[in-house]
Amino acid sequence: MELRKIYPYLCPRKQDSIVIEFQSFRCSSIYLKFKKMQKIQQYAKFLFVAALSLGLPNCVTNDLSFNSEKDSFTTLYSPDEIENVPQMYISKKGLYERIAHMESRGQYDVANATHTVGKYQASRSALLEFGYSEERVDSIFNSIVAVKEEGRRASYYFDIELFDTHEQERFIIWYMKRMEKVLLKDCVNEYVGTTVNGVRITKAGILHASMLGAEHVQRFFDSNGKINYTPKRGPSVQQRLARFETTEIEES
Repeated sequence: MELRKIYPYLCPRKQDSIVIEFQSFRCSSIYLKFKKMQKIQQYAKFLFVAALSLGLPNCVTNDLSFNSEKDSFTTLYSPDEIENVPQMYISKKGLYERIAHMESRGQYDVANATHTVGKYQASRSALLEFGYSEERVDSIFNSIVAVKEEGRRASYYFDIELFDTHEQERFIIWYMKRMEKVLLKDCVNEYVGTTVNGVRITKAGILHASMLGAEHVQRFFDSNGKINYTPKRGPSVQQRLARFETTEIEES
């Protein structure tokens, strides 16, 4: 901004003196160090969000419980900052791997106490919609066993031969396509590129949040973020959206 506009009441000679002093300050080592530190802080924020979207282990979001009626939620970026953050792009396969890491640490044979199974934590209802018979789904979930080590919480596993690695990969491709093209098609078309309740919305974020169920994502958008479903363990719809607010799917 032209400093003469800030100090219009000063005489021209005084104005010139202020302009020269300000320009000298901008060239000083203190000012340059300050601007460099600003850039470093911005880059650090970007790297931290990238780590979250990659699903790297962290103590910030993995086991948070969030209730939109009681708590507030803010992203790492302000509305002004988010516009200047570079967008990262990943393939759909890359997205699936990140989701798998967040859901199961990429393990094909794990289950949990709420009865979801596999690398992508498929639910009973999702497997029925996938085309499995009730008998097959029952056999998968009836095979779940708990393994408990002393002093630690129980871990759950199932018989992977009943839902093998090939079928699990086929499942996630079907699931994501159904979410993107059918169940959440309107959400993708309407909200990608916008900001909802402080979170920049990407298709990658919507698909990640859809792992909680399409109905929960739809309610979040219909309520402008006021209805924010949170499972007993793990991140809420909004937290899942925020993990990918700087990451988008690379369209082939």
